[in-house]
Amino acid sequence: MAEESDLERTEAPSQRRLEQAREEGQVPRSRELNTFALLGAATLGLWFSAEHLRGSFAGLLQTALSLSPGAIGDSAAMMATFETLAVNGLLAVAPLLALLFVVALLAPMLLSGWLVSAKAVTPDFARLNPVRGLSNMFSLAGLAELAKAIGKVVLIIGVAAWVTLDRTDATMGLAAEPLPAAMAHGGRILGACLLAVVGSLALIAALDVPFQIWNHRSKLKMSREDLRREAKEQEGDPQVRAAIRSQQREMARKRMMAAVPNADVVVVNP
Repeated sequence: MAEESDLERTEAPSQRRLEQAREEGQVPRSRELNTFALLGAATLGLWFSAEHLRGSFAGLLQTALSLSPGAIGDSAAMMATFETLAVNGLLAVAPLLALLFVVALLAPMLLSGWLVSAKAVTPDFARLNPVRGLSNMFSLAGLAELAKAIGKVVLIIGVAAWVTLDRTDATMGLAAEPLPAAMAHGGRILGACLLAVVGSLALIAALDVPFQIWNHRSKLKMSREDLRREAKEQEGDPQVRAAIRSQQREMARKRMMAAVPNADVVVVNP
């Protein structure tokens, strides 16, 4: 029999088909949702830790700018100072980095739940085929992904530029403000820009998630022959047949017990 074309796969995937695809690691995935979750978490983290970060980095900057002339000429002292600044800087941003690490692990589960598939992590050397890679790149799906990526970049840059240009006077005036006030004011400008970008990513994710779910189910569509073959395989499974017979016996017993109150004669096995 000739291999069936995609046009013949018009039936929705069965539950078994979906489960088999999940076991193989084939689940709907949305990069846009992951990006939105990461940037949204980063924005919230910066919002709640802004005062802590501002104080920490102001102290680091003050330490770096207050080096004595003797320390500047001493390479050992400079190295020790830089090591201290680096460690303190990492400690200042460690909670934010930990938050982003956790969100990066949990974000894919928002759409597909917890999934561990050995087949998904098995090396597939067919993916290294350059001919196949070029064909995928110039396929309709590849061009659609390229158009989506370009549109996303244009939208994000446009939103960020609009927010920044709307605050041009405030941005230019930061140089005339004292350092603590300039850092606080600059943080508010950056926060407004991040919120606008996160909002645009939320819109993109809201459009991409249902599309990815539809696209995933569309790839798993089955033909009528596939459905008949699957039904035949399930009926031929001894465990399935035993389960069906057990359910039939249980239903017959329930019907019998329901008819007892209205029966004229009840015959029981002694």
